[in-house]
Amino acid sequence: MNRNPAFLRTRQRLAGLYAGTMGLILLVFGLGFYRAIAHDQWQSLNRKLVTIAGTLHDGIEPALAEVGQVEPVVEHFLPGVVCVADKSCETAIAGEQRHIVGMVQQENYYVRFIDQTGKLLATVGQVPDYEQNAYSPSSEQPQTRIDTDGIAYREITLFLKTNDQQPWGYIQVGRSLTEYETVLHHLRWQLMLGLPTVMVLVLAASWWLSNLAMAPAYRGYLQIQQFTADAAHELRTPLTVIRSTIDFILGEPQLTEVDSRQTLKIIERQNNRLAHLVQDLLLLSRLDLEPIPLQQPCSLATIATDLIEEFSAMAIAAHLTLLAEIPPNDPFEILGNEEQLYRLLANLIANAIQYTPLAA
Repeated sequence: MNRNPAFLRTRQRLAGLYAGTMGLILLVFGLGFYRAIAHDQWQSLNRKLVTIAGTLHDGIEPALAEVGQVEPVVEHFLPGVVCVADKSCETAIAGEQRHIVGMVQQENYYVRFIDQTGKLLATVGQVPDYEQNAYSPSSEQPQTRIDTDGIAYREITLFLKTNDQQPWGYIQVGRSLTEYETVLHHLRWQLMLGLPTVMVLVLAASWWLSNLAMAPAYRGYLQIQQFTADAAHELRTPLTVIRSTIDFILGEPQLTEVDSRQTLKIIERQNNRLAHLVQDLLLLSRLDLEPIPLQQPCSLATIATDLIEEFSAMAIAAHLTLLAEIPPNDPFEILGNEEQLYRLLANLIANAIQYTPLAA
């Protein structure tokens, strides 16, 4: 199949179509998978941040008595890690285990307590250094902020009141996005390395599948070629006989009426044979090349006699003599298809005349 340029190009286009379709599906699936994982990680981060901030807010706010004063309840919720402004913070050491309501034990969280003017009152954890310590008192939704080192943080700001409903300030709970970005970075690399690998496998599978898909068409193409060759061979024999007969007649200066009638009968039989061949070819083109058995009595003696008469002109032109040794009163009747037997013997005689070398 690959030796035929037309089928090779068709197979290449078919394999390219398979691979392109699968590549597009994989690309869409990969992008969808990446967005789904990123969205799930993002929502999980926001939920955890809101949960921690809400727990701290609900636990600390009822115990706040004085505006701008960090009450001991803060140290109850965050034992040993609160760094109050204008005081020493020996326990807040980088890399130390930090506890946030006993729920989170990760170093990438931090908590800040700010009064209404934006003054920093206390911190918990490794607080990032922002260019501006601004907060958004009008929004209690998580926001993304970037520190001076270019590290992204997710932060939520909640309003705090004293136990007598006086505005106390704000609590800000944040978390570094480094872990989140690392997970997405690894996922991107896995997709970038995995998709080309899968595409190579898809290309190989597409080439193999295109071969399977093209195989029936190629077998049909070979059958058509064989059918065409057989049809040409079948048609060539009667046409050769007719041409030889006509050439013989034209070469004879005088023909008797008997010879003329005999010649016309030969041409008529060959013409009928051509008509039968055309009908057979049309029939074969509509069938699945299934043989149709037609059994009927056939006389081999009659077939042989007719063939000798038809090929006599062709034999004379080739300086050959056709003889039939038929016992008298023996028709040699058999069961078979007379047309097919006639065609078979005609092909044998035509080939014998054509390929028999001339005597020296």
